[in-house]
Amino acid sequence: MKTSARLSRRSFLARAASTAAVASFAREGLADGDPKQTAFKIAAGQVRGLAVNPQGLAVIAADHKLLFYNLDGSLLRELATAQPVRALCFDTQGRLFAAFKDQVASLSDSDGWTTLGSPLGRESALTGLAVADDGTIFAADSGQRLIWRMDSTGAVKGQIKASESGFSVSRAFFPVHWRNGALIAADPGRHQIHRFSVEGKLLTTWGQRSREVEGFGGCCNPVSFAALADGTIVTAERGQPRVKAFSAQGEFMRLLAGPEEFAASLQAAHRESDDVFGCQGGLLDVAEAAGRIVVLDRTTRELRVLA
Repeated sequence: MKTSARLSRRSFLARAASTAAVASFAREGLADGDPKQTAFKIAAGQVRGLAVNPQGLAVIAADHKLLFYNLDGSLLRELATAQPVRALCFDTQGRLFAAFKDQVASLSDSDGWTTLGSPLGRESALTGLAVADDGTIFAADSGQRLIWRMDSTGAVKGQIKASESGFSVSRAFFPVHWRNGALIAADPGRHQIHRFSVEGKLLTTWGQRSREVEGFGGCCNPVSFAALADGTIVTAERGQPRVKAFSAQGEFMRLLAGPEEFAASLQAAHRESDDVFGCQGGLLDVAEAAGRIVVLDRTTRELRVLA
């Protein structure tokens, strides 16, 4: 379903609320067969980030803690943190890494944090994190609009920028992933996705601003993405929230979820803003585990699993 930005706020919300009850992702999914959806609420006041390992363990950064969930919605444990975690990722060995405001840390088996490197400065706002196969750490800094390239100890080896002025990003999000031998980074203000080598060399760029489903709309999208093993990129957009699949070359494949599936998120954003199509509606994080797409709705604090 495509929803025009000309649709009135009242009619859109009414239509979205009624459609959501019956839609339930009734369109082609990533895999053959009928797509299914499970959803559950996160027991927290504010959620900021998501990471899922291949075994289906979902870790959510919420308030001053990490929450560990099975994808069936069962809460396994909680881990308190001294300050809010702003981004999470697993490396290829299954170790969990976290980004605080200006520093990266790794979690030990005994639930102890090891800080890596030195703080990156008062202007930093780390909101994205990825780790390469060789242990290189990439910390996406929304405050300074660049990606820090570090060795496995956290020592800074360089910076990555999309242009001389850096990336065009919001302070709230800056998604990056390591997959198939490359760093993949969103440049939301330019509506693009870039691929870089481990050394930071730009390899490819794709994406365009458009209200059509094949592009990215709004002021700054995609807000997040997941990189799958076969090269597929699953993106999430806010404003008119949509979850879509693209090929590795940026060719649009299919719509996985449209605004009607996020009616509750849009209504919650509408209570705080008159612009239902503005940037606050549908702030989503998306991840992947063994072909299952996991979507965290930061507005409603709900986790959805598509299978």
